[in-house]
Amino acid sequence: MNHYSADFFYQREISQAYVRILFISTLLLAIYSASYFNLQYVAEITDHQFFSGCLLLIIAISHLLGLKKLSTQNTSIRKYFILFIDIIAVSFAIWVFDENGIVFIPLYLWVIIGFTLRFGKLFFPISLTSTYIAIIILALYHPYWIDNFALIISLLIAVTVIPLFVLKLQEDINKKNVELEYLLKEMEHHVNHDTLTKLPNRHYFYSKLHQFIKADNDFALLFIDLDGFKDVNDTHGHEDGDTVLKEVADRLKEGFGEDHFIARLGGDEFVCIYSTYHCSLLNPTVQNILKNIIKPYGIYNEISGISASIGVSRYPDDTKDSFGLKNYADRAMYQAKRNGKNQMVYYEDLNR
Repeated sequence: MNHYSADFFYQREISQAYVRILFISTLLLAIYSASYFNLQYVAEITDHQFFSGCLLLIIAISHLLGLKKLSTQNTSIRKYFILFIDIIAVSFAIWVFDENGIVFIPLYLWVIIGFTLRFGKLFFPISLTSTYIAIIILALYHPYWIDNFALIISLLIAVTVIPLFVLKLQEDINKKNVELEYLLKEMEHHVNHDTLTKLPNRHYFYSKLHQFIKADNDFALLFIDLDGFKDVNDTHGHEDGDTVLKEVADRLKEGFGEDHFIARLGGDEFVCIYSTYHCSLLNPTVQNILKNIIKPYGIYNEISGISASIGVSRYPDDTKDSFGLKNYADRAMYQAKRNGKNQMVYYEDLNR
């Protein structure tokens, strides 16, 4: 069920207050016109009942005037207040128009269903019980409705069954929406993540890289390529190769932490967008990662010989172009391999 924010509820309450005042004013005008012109569509209303209608109008106007001081105060109390005043206003309309008042009966359904959908399930038994009381009062004291007991029973059944049906339908729709949202999130996750390592994939990486460049904050791009991975595939098979890739992904996530973006480009290539390019922070982090990657893999630590060569380019010092950043980090990574592997090389050092 939907729940309004205090501000949205206030705006909705203001508009409803104007409608309520117009509705009650129209009823009082109809009573006055009927007594003056002897109209037949309005029941004979006593002075006491007319005074009650005027009092209802005064309460509605006072509510509207008081809203300026209650924009964010006593929201729960105000919800109950407008629920009860709406039911009283509808009941008064039915009373005023006698047998023609049946045209206002759907407003009971509007109150029951509307308040429940807007304010939550708690308001269903409250609004339903309040409507029962209003209808029973009509049945006991109104001349026309006293003689139409069968219609009263039908009305009680209608205000129970129809809201239950609508609310059940709304709940089913909400459940379907939740399921669809979950499926959409699952699909989005599959589109943007690697199925083996669960890391973001190439597509997601480029999207994230453009976001970092657009934000125009300093960052470093690390291109990570595994050394010796082909030998693992050739010697142990692709299943063990997949095991290595998954464990490497875990070690990279653990090493870099959640503050930095890590992705798998494909094969044994990974990238990291490090959210700061200061060497004093990056260097010790990478050294720990390199030490961790060369540790054996597999349940029994039977897979070894893996290391990593890492190339680093920096934004905006090296370039502000996404393709250039990736290309420069790639070139620095190949230089790390030429230097003996299991190390990190900055692109800026290639030009020295």
